[in-house]
Amino acid sequence: MIHIYNHKNIDKRNYSNCLHNSLNYRVYAELWYLDIVSPDGYDILVLNNFEAVMPIAYHKKLGMKFVVQPTFCQQLGIFYKENISAENFSLFLSFLNRYRVRSYCFNEENTSYFPTDCIKRDNQILNLESNYLTISNNYNKNKKRVLKNDFSPSIEIEEGYIDSVIKGTLFTHLHNFLSESQIDILNSLLLELNHRNLLKQYTVYREQHIPTVYLWLIFSKGRIINLLSVRIKEIEIKNSYAYLIDLIIQKYSNQKLIFDFEGSMIQGIANFNKSLGAKTKHYIPYKNFKWFDALKKR
Repeated sequence: MIHIYNHKNIDKRNYSNCLHNSLNYRVYAELWYLDIVSPDGYDILVLNNFEAVMPIAYHKKLGMKFVVQPTFCQQLGIFYKENISAENFSLFLSFLNRYRVRSYCFNEENTSYFPTDCIKRDNQILNLESNYLTISNNYNKNKKRVLKNDFSPSIEIEEGYIDSVIKGTLFTHLHNFLSESQIDILNSLLLELNHRNLLKQYTVYREQHIPTVYLWLIFSKGRIINLLSVRIKEIEIKNSYAYLIDLIIQKYSNQKLIFDFEGSMIQGIANFNKSLGAKTKHYIPYKNFKWFDALKKR
């Protein structure tokens, strides 16, 4: 049996226990995370007595709920302690179809429940369990050649969270691809992640302490998630971003960790991730409300 709860009346303790004990945990499904990235609210589907849970984020428009995958939230879907049956998965899907779903992303571990020919999105991940030498041997030839250079005389790398992204050059560059409301959400999310000791921020400077690269990573249950990076390419020292990622891989290698690049379907970004030995995994985008998107294109 599936039960539907609003985020305001969900049993938080039972939900959190189910999520944290799930074999496919993602920080995106935490209640505090959803509170930030989905300010209009969200519902939660629960199988029986919290055998599995499925958060459904939405925004409200014209007095209606529209299910939309929140920004900074790559994968949601169904989370379970043990693999659920195909019948129960279909039951979750039938309940999702009661909503106007413009975009919803199931997590990687849900992929096998869908037909093999369905539309998939790419994500690249790198297993860090091996030692650095073994991992770096799987870099492609060009990346190995680039990383032989010593970048330390020309750049400085600083680790530490800054209070706000709504200032200076960083805000200007964020505004190129995020709305002001999304930047507000980003600020709130970074603040909460830092408060929970789940965040690491790296800033790369060139001479005269000019910032050129920003990187925010989430550290959560054996996963390092590349939440967001900003590169000011006009002044960035060439390949300094690759150098930064390589240093992070080196620092956290030989541990039971996964570096999650959070994408990408963009060929250039995907090729960069793969050049560092990342493997492609898939997750499923889902929608049932296509006429609205078609109307917007007119």
